[in-house]
Amino acid sequence: MSRLMSAGLPRLKKEKFFWIGTGFMVLMAVFMVWNEHHMCLYYSAEASMDSILTTYCQFIGIFSAAFSSLFLGTEYSDGTIRNKLIIGHRRSAVYLSSLVLNITASCLMCAAYLLTAFGLGYPFLKVLPSAPAANILFTLFGSVLTVAAYCAIFTFISLLCRNKAASTAINLVTAFFLLFAASYIISSLDQPEMWESYAYLSDSGELVEEPAQPNPMYPRGMKRDILEFLNDLLPGNQCFRYFQYPGPDEWVMPVYAGLTVAAFTGGGIWLFKRKDLK
Repeated sequence: MSRLMSAGLPRLKKEKFFWIGTGFMVLMAVFMVWNEHHMCLYYSAEASMDSILTTYCQFIGIFSAAFSSLFLGTEYSDGTIRNKLIIGHRRSAVYLSSLVLNITASCLMCAAYLLTAFGLGYPFLKVLPSAPAANILFTLFGSVLTVAAYCAIFTFISLLCRNKAASTAINLVTAFFLLFAASYIISSLDQPEMWESYAYLSDSGELVEEPAQPNPMYPRGMKRDILEFLNDLLPGNQCFRYFQYPGPDEWVMPVYAGLTVAAFTGGGIWLFKRKDLK
């Protein structure tokens, strides 16, 4: 596998979309710092680094999806994967090396964002992140595992679907679906359980008081249990939650991310070994 990685890393440096994704992350970091600086100057707001440092979580799923399908799709179309097998590499090693390269590329994009955001943010904003150090370290650690979970899903799709256009479409649809699902799940869980009582004047000028009422949009029972489970499990939800710098007590998210990596990698290797690559 080390030989496969040695051959893959130079290809990674030549992959255009890797540099496109890295450039986008750098520009996004510059924009976030500029926007925070602008808010401080014109609205007398207090500067904060907390929201700036974690914005990469919202974009890495999409870029990981596109990179995985384009990078591995090229290996299929160029016959690189078949050549690796012909010269004696095991299918499991080919699969794992592809996954590691995808994780490496995605983590480097995140690192480009973090280095730019902190490198520019501290000199311009004159503040450090206010979140506890344990929460920041946990967020960085957990987000890396979430990136690995994303890559495991997209590598699974890309290596089992040899058509580059089809795998790209499926990966991107999956990435956007996970983001939209996260938005729906989190907004549902954030619904108040009760509508507060309120009073208003009727058309006749009479004061009408409405008592507190149960919120019909508030998920209850099994539905809430399922939504809370998905909120911990899905990579898109994890990315949203890492905006809030969760502490080590939220250990279930990294565990689920690790299980996602193990499940998709194990299943992917098993199917890849049985795939006809002619």
